Amino acid sequence: MSNIEDLWGELPKVEKIKTPLMILKEQAEILSKKTNNLIEGFVDIIAPIPNSMRFRLKIKATALGGYTANIVEVRHDIRMYPIEVLNSQTGMSGSLQNESEYLEALTKIFQSEEIRNLISAVLAQIISSEKS
Repeated sequence: MSNIEDLWGELPKVEKIKTPLMILKEQAEILSKKTNNLIEGFVDIIAPIPNSMRFRLKIKATALGGYTANIVEVRHDIRMYPIEVLNSQTGMSGSLQNESEYLEALTKIFQSEEIRNLISAVLAQIISSEKS
């Protein structure tokens, strides 16, 4: 066995940061808890295109035959920011430069009239189906 020289040097330390995917997964879990799992939030990892990561936060209502709806889709390269966010209910999108802008955009989307109306309608359908 020959001596092989390490040409890599000291590798950088991994920073402990919240990735856009982690943030979406946390919000999906919060939604599930807030609705007592009547509506389940989950995140799909969409098949990546070269040099790009894509994720979609969706809701699912098992009591409605597995009804699903897209809420938000995010895209970014491996460096994470800037990030593109698409509101799946309105089609509005924007490019965001950092985590703070990303959180602000998600807050606006999740608290938007369109998303609130969707959540309300799904919950009403679930409650109605349970009484039948």
